[in-house]
Amino acid sequence: MWDDHKVDNNWADGIPENRDANQLNDTTERSGRAGPPRSRHTTRTCQQVFFAEKDRNKAPEIDDVSMDGWDGYASRRRITQGWVDANVRNAVVLTGDVHRNWANDLKVDYKDPASPVVGSELVCTSITSTGNGTGSTVDPVMAWNPHLKFYNDNRGYVNTRTMTADFRVLDHVTTPGSPVSTKASFAIQDGVPGLVGG
Repeated sequence: MWDDHKVDNNWADGIPENRDANQLNDTTERSGRAGPPRSRHTTRTCQQVFFAEKDRNKAPEIDDVSMDGWDGYASRRRITQGWVDANVRNAVVLTGDVHRNWANDLKVDYKDPASPVVGSELVCTSITSTGNGTGSTVDPVMAWNPHLKFYNDNRGYVNTRTMTADFRVLDHVTTPGSPVSTKASFAIQDGVPGLVGG
């Protein structure tokens, strides 16, 4: 049974700095329902920039990351560690504003292959920005970022229900009546961090 006790956060004004990340974790800890630690609660975070690490260089000694996403901020690690410390069993980050679909597993430490998955990120594309897209489901960075589970550059939306996410796309946004199809589906199971499906 999906525990829908949640904390909704919207960082439309930007990435939280240290003080804001600590406040978010304090709020997450207080929102847990009574009961054993394994059944604390769910948190859904809505924001607008890529949350998972996306290293653009496959050389392990080089970090080539975007400063427009969470890669440039230490607060991401404090937030994900806060989920672990608060026994959050279903951490989900909903992201927009990158004009591509992505589905990602979230970790505290992306450099450690043994680091456990602590949450999931669903990134929605735009509806019409940048035209139709090619339908590609491969981004080269996925080869050395194994936590990036899905990519697609069609336009469309993400439909979530009981934390099943359908990446719905259109092949041609420039053609009226173009059919909508499902490019990929993922489930987020209660108490099991990470994505199932693909």
